[in-house]
Amino acid sequence: MNEQTAAQGPAVEEIISWAAVDEALKAIGQIKARIDALTAETTQAVDEIKRAFSGAVGPGKEEVKRLEAGMEAFVLAHKEELDGKSKKLNHGEVKLREVSAIPLPEDEKDVARLIARIKEKFKAGGRWKSYVDESPRLNEKAIRSMSDEDLKLVGLKREKQESFSYKVAAVEHHDAPAE
Repeated sequence: MNEQTAAQGPAVEEIISWAAVDEALKAIGQIKARIDALTAETTQAVDEIKRAFSGAVGPGKEEVKRLEAGMEAFVLAHKEELDGKSKKLNHGEVKLREVSAIPLPEDEKDVARLIARIKEKFKAGGRWKSYVDESPRLNEKAIRSMSDEDLKLVGLKREKQESFSYKVAAVEHHDAPAE
């Protein structure tokens, strides 16, 4: 073998015959087969770990969803008791904030009618293309940026809604409930 520094790259195997080329091909095939086998074993092990993890955390995630829904329902029912738009508690804080939303139709026929209205009302200069993509599908981000007047033109309106959020105070690992 020729000696080379790391900066020059790997050393080059000196091959001086077709038989040596054939042996090199055999060695490469064996090495790649081992790499493929190890890759398959690793993938299988990772998949098993993911399944175990999912099974272990799944019930906790479902419990969090259940608790979030209960907290939201309670906070909405008792919003007059909030300190402004939030309430600090021992283990965190709950908040309500007002957000604006534009309810869009979900039914395909209603969506098609809305797209037709947008095309009709904003056909001048091709402005409608910013609200409808090639699919054609509604560009919700662009629609949210429409003025209230433009929304009214196509039969939509901005509505105020309350958005619930919460922040959990830091929990020390030893304080977390054991399973």
